Amino acid sequence: MPETHFTVVGRTGIAQALGLFFPTFFLLLGESGMYQKFMGAKDALTARKAVIGMIIGVIVVETVLDSTALFGAGLYWNDPAFRAADGTFNTGATETILLHLARHDLTPIFGILLLIGGVAIVFSTANTFLMIPSTNVARDIYQRFVNPQASEGTVIKVQRIMIVLLAGIAYVSSTFFESILDMALYAYTMVGAAVTPALLAAFLWRRVTPLGGTVSVAAGMGASLLFGVLRQVGVESLNLGLVVMPLDYEYAIYPAATASILALVLVSYLTPPSDESKWKPFWPDKADGDVASR
Repeated sequence: MPETHFTVVGRTGIAQALGLFFPTFFLLLGESGMYQKFMGAKDALTARKAVIGMIIGVIVVETVLDSTALFGAGLYWNDPAFRAADGTFNTGATETILLHLARHDLTPIFGILLLIGGVAIVFSTANTFLMIPSTNVARDIYQRFVNPQASEGTVIKVQRIMIVLLAGIAYVSSTFFESILDMALYAYTMVGAAVTPALLAAFLWRRVTPLGGTVSVAAGMGASLLFGVLRQVGVESLNLGLVVMPLDYEYAIYPAATASILALVLVSYLTPPSDESKWKPFWPDKADGDVASR
């Protein structure tokens, strides 16, 4: 019987492909900036149209980007600068393919547009990922627990300080990764696996409890951190009995999402159901007292 492990099935197969897909998928489902924009809609119908438009836009943009990258890979397939020692594409070098296309292969106008799009994506993502946690720290931690009487000016100052501190932490953290792809996969896994299951459960599962959501977030973050630490200290794989899982970053989503979802379900069922006031706004058409059956 063939060996059953990710090393055989995953590196060039489905497990690795899904390991690249799910971090972005989970991140998109739980991306707070997206929910903030939807909440700005004037009514539910407008929000639904926005969701449909976003899905169509994502499909179009991602298809164009992926197609461009694939064509670029074909153009530079035999270029020694893009080859690793084992003959495969060098991951770090391939991250510059779009830049090479923009500079050497596309007409100037399309090359400039491609570079502008890339820079816009980087800056918009960086701004969002700095603004949201700095706001959370300033509002949900500092103003709520440390200084409830803080003025708006003081809260804004705290938020600005946190933006600088978080940017510094992000810069230092980026030095631990060999490539941008590894860094992005790990960041997306940390956010998506930790936050998304609890966030979606708040909308879709009446039986979820606050403790279940809290433990779910902690489990997702803990599994992601453990994966990263083991990777940094040189552990290349984990033997889990029937499965040998490589500690490449494209596999980080598997333990992180599993830990988060299991913790969410188990802890929620082991704790008393939430009070009706917590789930009723999301289930206005459900009969009272029916929560225990869900």
